[in-house]
Amino acid sequence: MNEISNHNTSSIRKLLVSLASAGLAISLLTIFLCLYLCRKRRELYHMTIFRIILAIQIFSFLKSLFNLIGIYIDPQTNGQCRTYIFISIVLSVSPLYLSVFCILYFQAILIHDIPLRRKWPRIALALGTILFSLVPALFTLIIPARTAGMRSYCEYMDPPSTRLFVFKWLVMYIWITLAILIGLYSIARMVIVIVRRSREACSQMSQPSSTQSTEEGLSTLAKENRRRRRRSSNLIIAKALSSVIWFPIMPIICLGFNTAYSIVWYKAQHEDEAAFIVDKVLQFLAVPLMAMTFYLSPPVRRAFKQYLVDRKEGKRVKRVTKASRMRSSTPSPSTNRGSVRMDDETRMPAYNYTMNPEPPSPPLSPYSTLFSDEDELYSSM
Repeated sequence: MNEISNHNTSSIRKLLVSLASAGLAISLLTIFLCLYLCRKRRELYHMTIFRIILAIQIFSFLKSLFNLIGIYIDPQTNGQCRTYIFISIVLSVSPLYLSVFCILYFQAILIHDIPLRRKWPRIALALGTILFSLVPALFTLIIPARTAGMRSYCEYMDPPSTRLFVFKWLVMYIWITLAILIGLYSIARMVIVIVRRSREACSQMSQPSSTQSTEEGLSTLAKENRRRRRRSSNLIIAKALSSVIWFPIMPIICLGFNTAYSIVWYKAQHEDEAAFIVDKVLQFLAVPLMAMTFYLSPPVRRAFKQYLVDRKEGKRVKRVTKASRMRSSTPSPSTNRGSVRMDDETRMPAYNYTMNPEPPSPPLSPYSTLFSDEDELYSSM
């Protein structure tokens, strides 16, 4: 039943161990970073897109851990093989279904104009994801091995007979193909709609305004507000969607190749070693690329930027406070109660902390607001 039993070479075993270990480390690092950001920015956890990314990373971690354990543990009994196949199928297809769920969710709220605060789209699509992941895989725990064309489920990884080939498609591949078609159709439709709406918004923005002659008389704040009102929400949506529209691309490539390989394997009745290695490498590449989706998502990028700004601001305040305390420790005769001096380094008032223990509050950072209009869209998802 071991997946590398037909490729019992030390080089392939080392390759599989390396891929599983690297995927395990990448997924674990991303999960820890997700939890750290949730602790620092609790509003991130309430974003649906952030929860989906975290769930995908958890499934990737479990899949890598399961692959690493499966290299050294070879199930022998029929019950052990059933359990092994069930867990393997669920962990393999769940990232694809979660990615398609994300695309369908965006399609529902952006194209079909469903309000962001509605909960039923999230509940319905989450239930659909769970059903697609679990129900077909449950056939491996219910259908007898003889009915599936095997003497035991430990023969599941052997060259398939016609009945076993049909059983594999019923359990896994037909649902993968359906999810791939739905994902590609949703991506194509959203791209078409976004391009059309973006062009319409750009054409409206390029039209001359009747108030252009009075722009010079407006204040700077009024001009900024006017520019913000001009900016179309469709352009904001297009920018936000650009970071997640390729969510299912890597799972589609991996599982699409695996589906095509199952047909070739059935026709040839033997497993090709090169195709086996390509399949495993593609499954590994899905882990870092989906982790990259997390790092490139707008909420995470802004959280990182805010963290760096806060860290720099904290160091500056500590430096100013330390310099002010050193100056106040050497009082001069001309120092009066509440007197204020100018700090030579920062050109800010350096208060006498001996007489005035409360330090001045630091100036408001230009990055004090973490989320822009783009992240307001994410915060409701």
